[in-house]
Amino acid sequence: MQGENKSVTIIPYSHSTQLCKNLGSNNIIHLLFLLSEKPMRYTEIISNIDIPKTTLTIHLNSLVDLQILNKQKTMFRGRETHLYSVTKIGMNIINSFKRFERISSIDVTQQKILRIDTKY
Repeated sequence: MQGENKSVTIIPYSHSTQLCKNLGSNNIIHLLFLLSEKPMRYTEIISNIDIPKTTLTIHLNSLVDLQILNKQKTMFRGRETHLYSVTKIGMNIINSFKRFERISSIDVTQQKILRIDTKY
């Protein structure tokens, strides 16, 4: 209808929000670390991770949509399949997790000393 106002709601940080929802799953974190070792086909991934196939498919598609994983068509034994690999964005996330784990395992008093040392 003419004259009708239509509003569009823009969700701030929608990609970050989706990323945080995904990273709330141990399966996703396991999947990211698994794929950071080497690119894998779907069948390789499913044999290395203990989740239902439908859940894996949902996770993979979500991570591809967020540009954390890359999905590339490839041929394997005469059949078309997909090879999943971690993108630069995904590697940045993985490296952040690794740094966090390293820092979290250090005694609190030593963390303060490390922060002081990095300023000078």
